[in-house]
Amino acid sequence: MVQRSKWECAVKVLENLRRRGLIDFHKLAVFNVGKLEELFKPIGFRKAKARRIIELSNKIVSIGGLEKLREMDVSVLRSMLTSIRGIGFETADAIILYALNKPTIPVSKHVRRVLRRLGVIRGNEEYESIRELILSNLRDLYSLKLFYAGITAVGKFTCKSRPKCSKCILRNICRGESK
Repeated sequence: MVQRSKWECAVKVLENLRRRGLIDFHKLAVFNVGKLEELFKPIGFRKAKARRIIELSNKIVSIGGLEKLREMDVSVLRSMLTSIRGIGFETADAIILYALNKPTIPVSKHVRRVLRRLGVIRGNEEYESIRELILSNLRDLYSLKLFYAGITAVGKFTCKSRPKCSKCILRNICRGESK
């Protein structure tokens, strides 16, 4: 829900869903797509996102629910999630890391930018090679979540396309453009 939408708007949608008792895949799987689109009004691409949430819910229900999903291997989960139109590796990895509590890492534009400026990557590496590099160094769930949250915050607030290096907590180890 957050893609191309502000977190605040996604939170409003989640609160709407929670108030209506729709934080349940079984209910969402059979919910009217038009009504769901209305509940998604605060976010961008609400029609597409409503359809995808229903499709995801149907898949989860057909597999046997969230508990069955949690038993699956990360590679199987990634394959299943990316089979849904509009869910790419980054979204799938975010779902797996945060919703299913399994070790993986989304490689967002923020992750790429910060790692490039730190000199960890050149910038032209493929998604999977960056993901594997991170996973080879951070294995436990807590470290992965903390790393992703931290590097995303740095990328979002200081290491922007026009970096604010003087305010960055990584400035002493950075090889960034404005040094």
